[in-house]
Amino acid sequence: MFTTLLLTLLLFTFPSLAQEKTNADSKSKKSLKEITEKALATNDVLFETEDLLEITLSLDLKALKKDIGEERGYHPATLSYINGDGEMSSIDLKLKARGNSRRSKDMCDFPPLRLNFQRENTVGTLFEGQDKLKLVAHCQDSEEIYKEYVVREYLVYKAYQLLTDKSFRVRLLKMTYVDTGNKNEKMEKYAFLIEGEQFVAARLAGKMLKNKKIHAENTHKPTADRVAVFQYMIGNLDWSVKENHNMKMCYKVGELPYCIPYDFDLTGIVDTEYALPPEILPVRSVRERLYRGFCRTEEEFEAAFEEFRAVKEDLYTLYQDSEFLSEKYINSTVKYLDDFYETIGDPKLVKKEFLKKCRETK
Repeated sequence: MFTTLLLTLLLFTFPSLAQEKTNADSKSKKSLKEITEKALATNDVLFETEDLLEITLSLDLKALKKDIGEERGYHPATLSYINGDGEMSSIDLKLKARGNSRRSKDMCDFPPLRLNFQRENTVGTLFEGQDKLKLVAHCQDSEEIYKEYVVREYLVYKAYQLLTDKSFRVRLLKMTYVDTGNKNEKMEKYAFLIEGEQFVAARLAGKMLKNKKIHAENTHKPTADRVAVFQYMIGNLDWSVKENHNMKMCYKVGELPYCIPYDFDLTGIVDTEYALPPEILPVRSVRERLYRGFCRTEEEFEAAFEEFRAVKEDLYTLYQDSEFLSEKYINSTVKYLDDFYETIGDPKLVKKEFLKKCRETK
């Protein structure tokens, strides 16, 4: 009854959501029709496997790196990979720099990318039906540690997938960049693709809400709690549901919207050398955890914690079995996770870290 009342109030408070509820069935059907069953199946092949995908991306790197301002344009490129028949498949596309902090020259000399496909060019390929895909790149060309940072962030997405399918799937890539503007000079790095929003929505039989500022308490409560505890576990302070900051909202007919987190490079568990906590918060390092979710009863917190206990073994395995991480980082991450599980297993620490530091609903 409470959920029904809250949903009614939410729709009354946000008339645009009420209109979306009225039209959601037809829009969902249209969206699913636009993304063909074959494209959905191919998207699953692209993102369900754990195999490292080797890709060559040919483009003028100098032109791309210069074009990182607010008014960025697209640049022509060619993506190539070995298909299932052992033959080379090539797709012409365009791409541009994306992101906020990682576009800054003070932080990175290689930006994250947005790949823009023409669907007719993707027919019969691993990218069939794709429109726009985010690619997370290595940030710095020269320093070797930045190669591992990519894998560390990739694994945070995989960690969240252990908890729920209401998540962005990712695919790790071994990238060869061919600089067509510099005698086809090559550079090899890791990168990863993030599942497109339209495919996430279609997979979950919902639709993404664009630029809707919704208070976290007006979203699906168990999901909001899971997200908040997850952000605490990974040491993330760089997120906000209400401000749509590193958070997407998905809506399904008859249900409250739920949040899906992304962008984890500034987290304690990834531990990049450029990650700093917000000055307004009482922490000195991103490795220092601070719960930024809303207050719950002990029973509600315990229900959220139980989800994390259920995936504990798989979570540790995710890091300990990775062939792309240094032994030093694996050991430090295991310790970091040990501290989290110790905290949620100790009533005194739960009271200190969650019940006393949670945010009151405003």
